Amino acid sequence: MTSARPPELLPISQCDTQLKFESALHWPEGLPAVAVNALVLAGFGQSLVFNHQIPQSDRTAIVNLVTSLYPHMSFLEAARFWRQARLVPWLPVDEILARWNVLLDEHWIRGAQLALNLPKGFQQWMVEKKISAQEMQMLGSAGDLRLEALLHSILAAGATRSQGVQALELGIELALMGQPMQELALQPDETGEMWIDRLRELRYPNSIKKEAEGTARLQNLPWPGQSQARWVRQGDKAGLELRLFVADPSDLKKSVTSLQKLQDLLEENPGTLWPKH
Repeated sequence: MTSARPPELLPISQCDTQLKFESALHWPEGLPAVAVNALVLAGFGQSLVFNHQIPQSDRTAIVNLVTSLYPHMSFLEAARFWRQARLVPWLPVDEILARWNVLLDEHWIRGAQLALNLPKGFQQWMVEKKISAQEMQMLGSAGDLRLEALLHSILAAGATRSQGVQALELGIELALMGQPMQELALQPDETGEMWIDRLRELRYPNSIKKEAEGTARLQNLPWPGQSQARWVRQGDKAGLELRLFVADPSDLKKSVTSLQKLQDLLEENPGTLWPKH
């Protein structure tokens, strides 16, 4: 639902472009922009505009129009929209953001303000990886820390979403503990995974030692044939990965024996294989 009458075609010079913001939406060349009440909503680089006349009091129709153009918005895209849209008194910003599952409270606004002050290159990474507001919460504890080296390292490492969030959290915590930022940055001989491992070891040296001890104990258990048991970490969770290959009944018996010994080991030393940070 938009306006009751068809939109009129106007030159963009007759419209208000103050809402202009960056989004992942690629507006097709040759297609006129879209506006509501002469406020351009999308296609800011076009020369012509389809302008929908909708009474400002018809908030639902305006929300429907905006969200038909932008059905889904990442955290940073929504923050960019909010920064500009809040300057338009008649635009129902709260209701538009609610369609994107955004609760416009103090925590979200604080996170948006922090994210919008990050370098443009890192903002683009956030859009591409669809980083959420919750994943950027640690920025609130960074205070006056200069994060450029850390953010550049995340980009240089080609970090995945999970790796980038981990690096940001670990790096900020370590910097607040007094670690020099240049020592926290990605080193020339490091891959992204090696870098995250180094930051984790700096942040949790005792736990990393226990993890190594746990892995060594696993290797000493009598696993049969091609069966494997190893300690692994996925994001912020740690656990055991077991792969059993059974070629004959004797292999199965060995596996059962190893599992029983593993259970005994965990009962005697519950923190050996799952060390608590």
